[in-house]
Parts: sequence; C-alpha cells; structure tokens
Amino acid sequence: MPRYLLRNCVMAIACTGTFVGCGGAILDMPVPEVDACSAPLGLRLSDTQSLVNWINAMPHPLTLPCFVRSLPRPLYAYSTASGESAQPSIGDNNPRVFLFFDKLTLSIVPGERFSTLPSGEPSPADPDKHNLLEVSYNTQGVKSIKGEIKFPIVNPLPDSGPYENLAFRDTASICSLCHRGEVKYGEINGVPIYESDRLKPLDPIGFKPMRTDYEACATLPESYHCNMLQAIFDPGEIRWQEFPAGLPNIYY
Repeated sequence: MPRYLLRNCVMAIACTGTFVGCGGAILDMPVPEVDACSAPLGLRLSDTQSLVNWINAMPHPLTLPCFVRSLPRPLYAYSTASGESAQPSIGDNNPRVFLFFDKLTLSIVPGERFSTLPSGEPSPADPDKHNLLEVSYNTQGVKSIKGEIKFPIVNPLPDSGPYENLAFRDTASICSLCHRGEVKYGEINGVPIYESDRLKPLDPIGFKPMRTDYEACATLPESYHCNMLQAIFDPGEIRWQEFPAGLPNIYY
C-alpha cells in the first residue's frame, strides 16, 4: 500500500471511526465509548492535592459513586462496622470503608441498605448523609492532615476545598474532637490546615456483607446504596489491607 494511502486510512480511523480500504471500500468501525467515570489519564493518587487534581479532571457534575468507580484497581481497602466516628457505619452491610493510596487514605460509607416501601418495592436511600469523602494524608509517624469533600462536585474544587468546612473554633478543626494532638500545619488560600493523630478503627468486618448486597443489586431497582456498591466492586479486584501497627484508636 502506498504510504500516503496508509496515512489517509489511519486518519480516517482516528477522526471518524471509518476505515477506508485499499480498494476504496468504506467500512464502518465503532468508536469506543469513553466511560465518564474512568480514571483521568496521566494522574496518580498520592496526596490531597493529587486528589483535588483527580476530581477536577473528571466530568462535572461528579457524584461520589462515579468518583469511586474511577479509582485504580486493585483497590486496597479496610472496612469497619464501628459507629464511633463522624462518618459512622450503619450495620454490617453499610460499613465505613477505608481506601489506601500510598500515604493518602480515603473513607466512604456506601449508604443505608435498601428499605421497603408499602408497595413492596425497595426505595433509594437518602444519599445526603453519605455523600462525604473523608481524607487523611499521613505526614509523619502517626500524624496526618485531615480533609473532607462533599459530593456531588458541580464546579472545579479549589486547592483549599478539602479543608474549608472543618472549622470548629478559630484555632481548631472539628477533627480535634476525636483526633488528639492537633496543631496548625499551614494554610491554603487563607484556609487553615491542621495535623493531628491518625487513628486505627476498631470492629473490622470483611467485604462479604457488602458483596452479598452487591449481588442482590443486580435484580433490584436503582438506589444510592447499589450505585455505591457497584462502584466499589464492578471495576475490578478489591483487596483487604490492614492499618499500620502502632496507631492509636478512638477508645484510647
């Protein structure tokens, strides 16, 4: 095949999804559909700023299930049935799930388990309680910087976004109610950033209760709970990961 014709064929594929054969025949080739919840190209989760960059590179408005679906696999996670936190679990099927990316730890709650309406149909859970993504970046030893991001994300998130809703007093964050040793670490755009003790959650529970609900979701109407479970399990493998040894816990 002449080189110019090969070049034209390649351009036709790239631009239109149509292949022009050597004899001039036109063959339609489907253009792959891009998943809006795919991981942004060229980005890696390693700290809070990389998380902001990741979120801003995704289509908006961005829901929490869509963000979770975009996370790289295998997904290293730990789940707890503990209700002792600002992001409490509600039963074994709705644990608090921690997701690990180097020194960055994220936590989510899948939403209340599907309930039943008088008609007998399962009702979508109210997602407002569970639209929070909790953020922790390990700085040194048992210390970490905490953050919080509320979904859905409609506009680009500023670099200070994860810290803007944590104020408790003029010199403390709401995280200090559970995490000891809080000190001011710095600030971004005038918003203070605090560092405090990192905690190890108690009451670990495996993924089996969540997976049971996930499998049931295949035959149920859409709900926030099912959307979250499908975002956790659909894209690929999820593996258990323990918290580092030596961390204090909330009952110390």
